[in-house]
Amino acid sequence: MSLVARAPGELPRGHTPAPSLDWVCPLPRFHPPILSTLHGLVCLAFCSMCGGGGGDLPAHHHHQHPILPNHPKKKETKKERNPPTAKKKEGEEGRRRRKEKKEGRKKGGRKEGWWDTHQVDLIRWVHPIPHGAILLGSTMEGKMVRSFPSFPYDAYVVQQQLMEAVHVALEQKRVGLFESPTGTGKTLSLLCSALEWLKEHRTKEDGAGAENQEDADDEEEEEEEEPEWVRAFPRKADATEREGTHSMEEARNQEADQVVEQGVEAEHLRTGKGAAIGVPPKTRIYFCSRTHSQLSQVVREFHKIKGMEDIAMVAVASRQVLCINESVKKMPTATAVTEKCMDLQRKANKRSAHDAQEGRNSKKEGAGCPYLQEKDTQISDLGKKLLAQAMEIEEVVDSGMRKGACPYYSSRKAVESADVVLLPYQALFHRDARDALGISLEGNVVIVDEAHNIVDAVSDIYSTALSKASLMSASNQLSSYFQHVKGKLSPELNRCIRVLVSLAKKIAEVLRAPASQADESAGRTQQNAVAVESVWSINEFMFAAGLDNFNIFRILEHAKQSKLMLRVSSYTRSRSVQLLSDSAPTDQMSSLFSFVEFLQTLCHGNSDGRVILHRGESAHEVYLKFMMLNTNHAFKELAENARAVLLVGGTLTPMEDIRSQLLAHVQKSRISTFSCGHIVSRDRVLPICIPVGPSGRALTFTHPQRSSVGVIDELGGVLASISAHVPGGLVVFFPSYAYEAEVYARWSASGFLSKLKEKKKVIREPRTAADVDKVLEVYGAAAKAEGAILLCIIGGKMSEGINFSDDMGRCVLVVGLPYPNPHSLEVKEKIKYLEREHQGLSMVTKKRMEYLENICMKSVNQSIGRAIRHKLDYATIILADSRWSLQQGGSRKAPVHKLSSWIRDSLVPVPGDFKNALQMLDDFFARHRGSPATDSHKICTY
Repeated sequence: MSLVARAPGELPRGHTPAPSLDWVCPLPRFHPPILSTLHGLVCLAFCSMCGGGGGDLPAHHHHQHPILPNHPKKKETKKERNPPTAKKKEGEEGRRRRKEKKEGRKKGGRKEGWWDTHQVDLIRWVHPIPHGAILLGSTMEGKMVRSFPSFPYDAYVVQQQLMEAVHVALEQKRVGLFESPTGTGKTLSLLCSALEWLKEHRTKEDGAGAENQEDADDEEEEEEEEPEWVRAFPRKADATEREGTHSMEEARNQEADQVVEQGVEAEHLRTGKGAAIGVPPKTRIYFCSRTHSQLSQVVREFHKIKGMEDIAMVAVASRQVLCINESVKKMPTATAVTEKCMDLQRKANKRSAHDAQEGRNSKKEGAGCPYLQEKDTQISDLGKKLLAQAMEIEEVVDSGMRKGACPYYSSRKAVESADVVLLPYQALFHRDARDALGISLEGNVVIVDEAHNIVDAVSDIYSTALSKASLMSASNQLSSYFQHVKGKLSPELNRCIRVLVSLAKKIAEVLRAPASQADESAGRTQQNAVAVESVWSINEFMFAAGLDNFNIFRILEHAKQSKLMLRVSSYTRSRSVQLLSDSAPTDQMSSLFSFVEFLQTLCHGNSDGRVILHRGESAHEVYLKFMMLNTNHAFKELAENARAVLLVGGTLTPMEDIRSQLLAHVQKSRISTFSCGHIVSRDRVLPICIPVGPSGRALTFTHPQRSSVGVIDELGGVLASISAHVPGGLVVFFPSYAYEAEVYARWSASGFLSKLKEKKKVIREPRTAADVDKVLEVYGAAAKAEGAILLCIIGGKMSEGINFSDDMGRCVLVVGLPYPNPHSLEVKEKIKYLEREHQGLSMVTKKRMEYLENICMKSVNQSIGRAIRHKLDYATIILADSRWSLQQGGSRKAPVHKLSSWIRDSLVPVPGDFKNALQMLDDFFARHRGSPATDSHKICTY
């Protein structure tokens, strides 16, 4: 924006007066000459930019300024607007003016002006003064930028860009894809922008509430002006409306009473919905991430933000995570934990009712869960504490232990009044989980962090497996319970149990049938080295199992309303009966709920998923699996009901997967994308493609060639040479656990591994998550001392959420390209579904390899992102495979173009031979040797 000097009273070219509009410029007038001149220049510049009306600006400032909003006058009271002496005189004219004013507000408020018709983004009005606002901001690349005073540090350009883009997306109700590399302060930037928007939006909501109150006052005045005989006449519509409201409230009360009488988790109805009837709910933010540790990091970042003391942030989790009752925590599965918790509550409810009749005190040991007794006081107090101070999951559990109150129900109680709710994927994406927590998407904001694997996460949540042992256990439990209560239940519930037993037996026949017989009914069958797999569509499986004559949806609804599964599992546990026949031992409660979940999947549309029968070498390796294909359908409710949905990650590239598999139903005009570079300069990262090894042999790690001795030995030569030129730690990513084990075994047998260990310590990624921290500690100490090599797996435990900063990750070596197995039955079915359902989209319509390549590159980008964690960090990225530099299929590009932009933009052309690559490494580390080990600039880079 340029400032243009003009003489007093001179109008910009094209300026015309606005004779009928009298408006006072909000820019304050200054008496000192220099400030007065500056004021005039700024005001003239506004006019020259917008082309609005004008007048003698420096002298009087009376003009209509279209770029600045019309500032409301001081709000008049009802008496000031209509004094008693004037109300009688205005008559019809006064009523007409009030009617036009009210209708104008209903149609959208003020008239459409320059601000509405011109798309001016990233401009913020700050520092309100009595007569208006002044436009403040800093310039970035010649554009006005929004200021974010809550950001606790000096923001880098990429952080400022991300905050601005997030604010615009929330204001414009967008579905956004935001990519910001890990290490750029993504989480903190995201929180600052979203919370500032929330506070601004709340201010607007309060203003809308004030206007509604003004409308109510006008209606009261109109009623006062009506003759008495009109006001006395009964209004049929109003009476009908009151009767309808009364009936709805009675229905809600009856429904709540029924649930309380059943004594089964009545607390989940206490979500504030009843209290919110007639009162507009406040907008809140649901912040979702993959793991609880990532959500804990969000809480730590929230505490750094300035000026958000009035924002209440609450973290929620499952019973298995938050429970503090030792008798419940020891249950083996999440389903068992839930059932044990419900059982304790049922016992407490029964004893309370019995003791109330006998006049005794029920609050004694054995009456139920001790952390749920006196829940109206202790749980409420803990819930208030959670609202007063944002806590990590571990802190919530500790607070519950100290206070003697259940953290699970306390956090659910706090959700009613929270401004920001932190929750894992499962609690947000699954409708039943949302209902249990009282989460409403309508009009609220959903932010999904670490969204690089969101497609797989949604698919996994709606997929399920049912083993032969679990099916037999569920069938036996239902049969035993039916014999126990025979003649004591209603005819409908008796029929429901009989039908469920019949369904279990018919599905079991499919599992017991010979492979040849099942293969005849299956749509497709294939055999690999360890198993035979058959696949059906939903309708095909229903016909094959003889389930097509059953109304499964109705049966499941009746079982849900009657709490049948909880009754059966409670009876089974109380009787302590081992109901399994010749099958392997398994958790009985999990078996029952796995059976019900599998039946629920059969209620999906025929094309939404596939049923896969897996037959292993032993009887215990036989199971059915439902694979969800239509992830668009699963995500549709969230995208349509929420005000805005932001999918944020460090490595969303390529984004075609998310667009086609989650957002196909969203209008393209509503989808916005954002991708920024890294905070590090290009000279601090060195990505290299290496197509050949030290001996000149091509590094081709395709499935047919990667197991050859020559290729494995050549890879050993590459690793030995690079480790001699790289200081600190070197992280090697293999495409799979199986291939890493194969290479390690070959290197051990050839003696290469012992020679390599003489130079640097070699450490392998553990198979169990419990050992990850210990391995990282050993590797970090070795990397900072003599140097170390860490062998990791792409998509493994160390390819996500791990920080290999500074000496822990001076070099990342990616071995091969981790394409999924194209011969996998699940991969084949997914590709067929995408080709059939998404014709016309860019993905999988031209060539099937596009889908496989997208999966591969997401994994590669995620693994590479473990290095470079702050502004002064530096590292090399080595991509070892000849396919990185080849044109595949003629016109098709190499996978390089799907690397993250901050890697792709710095990528060095393939060197002539391997020696050139080593020379580039030497030059790179010589240039950065002696650089600061950490970033002294205060900034969050998580």
